[in-house]
Amino acid sequence: MIALTQARCFILEIPEELLLGIFRYLEGKDIIRCASVCRHFSLMIAHSMEMKYKIELSSDTLTDCPSTLPTNKRLSLLHRRRHALRKPTLQKYIITDALETNIQSQILEGGIIASLVNMPFINSAASPSIKQRLHILPLPSHDREKAATLMDHPLDIPIYDLAMDPSQNLLVLTELHYYTSGPEQTTSIDIHLHLRALGHPELAVNPAAGHPILAATLNTSFHISPPMIYGDVVALVIYHPQTTCLSGIGGPGRIWCELPLDEMSTYFSFVSDHAYIITDVFSPYPGGGRLQLFSFTGNSSPHKGGTSVDVLQTQRSPTHFASLELPAVHQSVTRRMVLHSATHSPSRHAPFGTPSAARLQLLTLHYATPVTRSFRFVIDNGVFLRLLDDTAGSCQADKGKAPIIPWKKWGPGASRAFIRNDTQDLLRRHAHGRHLLLQDAGGLGNLGAQRRRDRVEVVPWRTPVLEESWAWVLRGKC
Repeated sequence: MIALTQARCFILEIPEELLLGIFRYLEGKDIIRCASVCRHFSLMIAHSMEMKYKIELSSDTLTDCPSTLPTNKRLSLLHRRRHALRKPTLQKYIITDALETNIQSQILEGGIIASLVNMPFINSAASPSIKQRLHILPLPSHDREKAATLMDHPLDIPIYDLAMDPSQNLLVLTELHYYTSGPEQTTSIDIHLHLRALGHPELAVNPAAGHPILAATLNTSFHISPPMIYGDVVALVIYHPQTTCLSGIGGPGRIWCELPLDEMSTYFSFVSDHAYIITDVFSPYPGGGRLQLFSFTGNSSPHKGGTSVDVLQTQRSPTHFASLELPAVHQSVTRRMVLHSATHSPSRHAPFGTPSAARLQLLTLHYATPVTRSFRFVIDNGVFLRLLDDTAGSCQADKGKAPIIPWKKWGPGASRAFIRNDTQDLLRRHAHGRHLLLQDAGGLGNLGAQRRRDRVEVVPWRTPVLEESWAWVLRGKC
């Protein structure tokens, strides 16, 4: 017993980084799974709450933040938060009748589920035998317990993807056409964006509906993102290479402008109707990567006819307000980031709603460490809005150069991280307001999923266990 007490005291004197490194080494070698080793360590830490706490933090690759809470309460809080995300308490089940098995794309926004049924025939030489259809289904709301009648719209053009804003009664449809030409049979792609009326029976038809907002031809390899709409701006990311387009909607202000990207920038999310953030797939930075904060208020490309523009020749771009550093990792660690947040325009028809300043951004961070880890990284959207106000003068004072804001100055107080639960099947753009939208194992939104009923699970973030503190952040070095 004396030897065990001395061993506990010795371990507590080891620097935390070294101690956690030892545990990771044992875990990587599978030594920690040995029954005798586990028993020995259990005896050593049986009466040490601090050791238990450090081991629990290490198992989730988390680092602690300063707190006035005693260790036993912090350990309890860690367990409760882990359980809250891995086995969330569901606020509501939304049941919808399955209509088709061949759903190409499915999104939820503002209390509406839109399903694009059947694959598009984007080859101009093909003669489609099956028409695409668009199913619009309003979900139950505070005023309506049951889902409204389904709206079924046949499509007369091949649609690759879609976005919608129920608050404006608008759909954004992406149309693609592939064709070959010339002796070398070069493949070209025509891209069109269309605005259509959503057809919500309780909303007036938007006068912008029916207008094309982009027509462009690309003849090299590229990748196209899902479109997004927020307020009077439609966004589409075209990697051609590293070319991003933004569009305004309505009247003579329909314009396109080019968004400058870093080498591997891809993911895009609106912060408000006049600002957005982008990030990279694989970080080119020596630290933990960055989020780039932009605003396009009063700074855009000139109007070029409204219906057609060469997206590769636009010159002017939005204002780069700030580069926000993320938690640093070791330089050799490969990291990937994915943004999942929906625009979530508040609507009285939605079963839940949150103003822009109060909603959350959701990021998935992937780390290739000795033990591969993925995190759900939640950021308070209000921090970006405050930074836009705080840095407005800084950009002008430094000859327009965006300031680099260290992680410690903006992140720990406005974010939290959780180990990713790979059993959760998430909707695309599944962070809505302060809610996380999950789906059942039936494959909602996956092509060819065989099912009879779909279930969308609405998980509230505003639960006591998640609202007590923003203290948990990613470990500085994995």
